[in-house]
Amino acid sequence: MIHHSQIKSDVLAWIEGTLESGRRDAMAHHLAECPDCRRYIEMLSASLVPSVIPAEMKLVADPYLPTRVKALAAERRAHGGIREGAALRWTWTTAAFVLAMLLGIYIGESLSYRPGQITDRHIISEYSNVFWDSGIESRWQTISQVPGEEK
Repeated sequence: MIHHSQIKSDVLAWIEGTLESGRRDAMAHHLAECPDCRRYIEMLSASLVPSVIPAEMKLVADPYLPTRVKALAAERRAHGGIREGAALRWTWTTAAFVLAMLLGIYIGESLSYRPGQITDRHIISEYSNVFWDSGIESRWQTISQVPGEEK
C-alpha cells in the first residue's frame, strides 16, 4: 500500500522510468485508484517533460564554427600571440608589488616596539622614581606617625 507522501517522493523516478519494479507496480495500482495522485503525476509530467519543443528553442549546431575558430587562431598567430607590451606590463606590475611588499616589511620591522631586557632592578628603579617624584618625601612624616602620638 502506497501513501500519498510516497507518491510525491517517487514522482521523479516514476516519470524517468527508473523506479524499481516492486514500487512501480504498487504506484501503478495506487494511480489507478486515486484520481488526485493521477492528476498530480500528469501535471508534473507535462511540466517536466515537454511533449513539443518550439522550433526557436531547438539547438542547431553551427556548421562553420570549426572554420571560424581556425581562422581566429591563424589571425592570432599572425599578430604574434600575446603582445609584448602586455607581458612587459605584467612583469613591471609584479616587480612593483614585490618591491612594495619588501618595503612594507622593512618599515614594519623598524617601527615595531622592541623593549630592552627588563630586570627586577629596572622595575624597582622605575617604581622608586615615580614614588619619590610624587612628593611622598614631604608627606613621609605624616604617614609614619602613629595616630594618637604627637611630637
